Amino acid sequence: MLNIFILLISNAGYAQDSASLNNPVTSGSVNAVAEQEINFLKQHFCDVAPIKPCQFKDLTATEVAPDQLQAVFAYPFYNVNIVFPNGNSTSQIVMQKDSSLMLPPDTSGTQLLPALPGIINPAFKLKTDADAAIMQNALKLIYPDQVKLFGPKWKILHDNNMWIFVTSSLLNDSGFIFKTNADGTIVSAEYSFDVQTTKTPGGK
Repeated sequence: MLNIFILLISNAGYAQDSASLNNPVTSGSVNAVAEQEINFLKQHFCDVAPIKPCQFKDLTATEVAPDQLQAVFAYPFYNVNIVFPNGNSTSQIVMQKDSSLMLPPDTSGTQLLPALPGIINPAFKLKTDADAAIMQNALKLIYPDQVKLFGPKWKILHDNNMWIFVTSSLLNDSGFIFKTNADGTIVSAEYSFDVQTTKTPGGK
């Protein structure tokens, strides 16, 4: 039987952006981004921009809580603010992996996420409730829009080597499902729109 560990959170510290489009906002510490990194983001943002065609007048960015995310993820995340030619703006969380940008893992539907274990810090192990709290905090930082909508419904479910992180709740609980090996290394991941009925990653 699943043991449920409920971690309630508040929306304090999360501020609305004045964007006209989808605009996640981060919480936690941020680091100023050097000019070289800004230039890299300007060069590559359109590779991952969710809205096409991609045209912008200005781009600014802050690194998202590196002191917290580096414990879980092997690559930095940025909150990129885009100003469009018409003056409207939006912001987007992106991850820099080597010489390319990536969006956070897709949560738009039930699906396997084979690339996700590859972006986890090799030193991070998911074995204890404390480890799970660190992972949940990292997910909150890169999915702040879901925190704002469903924050009080976030919770952690643990069954042997399977960890479920509920991030939203409409008709059913939705969230990430991680499967670990004996030493706590994450070996597979998926996102499910019905975590209550998914027993193992992949639904097997």
